[in-house]
Amino acid sequence: SYLINDKYAKDIFFSDPLDEDSYIKVGENFTNTLLADAYETIGADGPDAFYKGAIADNIVERLTETNGIMTKSDLENYVTVDEPPFEFEYRGFDIISAPPPASGHVVSLVLQLLERFHIED
Repeated sequence: SYLINDKYAKDIFFSDPLDEDSYIKVGENFTNTLLADAYETIGADGPDAFYKGAIADNIVERLTETNGIMTKSDLENYVTVDEPPFEFEYRGFDIISAPPPASGHVVSLVLQLLERFHIED
């Protein structure tokens, strides 16, 4: 599987990276300390920690190892756009999702298709 063959995923999702049967099982607790550390860093140092700091370096390093094409310059020059959420109704519920170019509108389309089917609780 992908996880056992990826050196970083093995460290996260396997209790013993040398044993492919030691993956996290359903019902077991899971803690991703690397992700928690990244959130702590972003919380303490702000967006530059992600787009310009060590987190950006790690992202680019991992992507480069897997033939990715993202550069640190790509992250440094990324500009976020603050848009209102994409809102729609599904079976009497108000749904608030991410606006384009994210996939909130795709979720809306899929749910509209599902409205034609009787789905049990």
